[in-house]
Amino acid sequence: MLYGDMRCWNGKNPYVKTNIAYGYDTIVVKGLQAIANPKDEGNYYLTVKGNFFNEWSCVYINDEKIDTIYVDEQNLFVPDVELKAGDSIVVSQYEATAGLLSSSPEYVVSSSDLERHGGRDNEEE
Repeated sequence: MLYGDMRCWNGKNPYVKTNIAYGYDTIVVKGLQAIANPKDEGNYYLTVKGNFFNEWSCVYINDEKIDTIYVDEQNLFVPDVELKAGDSIVVSQYEATAGLLSSSPEYVVSSSDLERHGGRDNEEE
């Protein structure tokens, strides 16, 4: 009946196909921590901060899939990436057989996202 020729319904499926979203919560990118790579100008060690990330979350910059390391539900790490103000960041979750499960809204990188972040406070000495 489920996968047959639907004889019990005279050959026509009575159910309407719907779009089903994966999970209960929407993936959200809230901000970035970009640390300049001192050996490669324009490249950054990037932490994407947000909510509802998982092991299948992947960062896309300007629609290009970037190698992503899952840290926890609120953080994803990209080891070394070229980044500039105006770039688009989206976090998507894919499954091999099902394809795209869900994506975050677009986050646009601002110049303030790229200000140098270091391990010390920004205090005047």
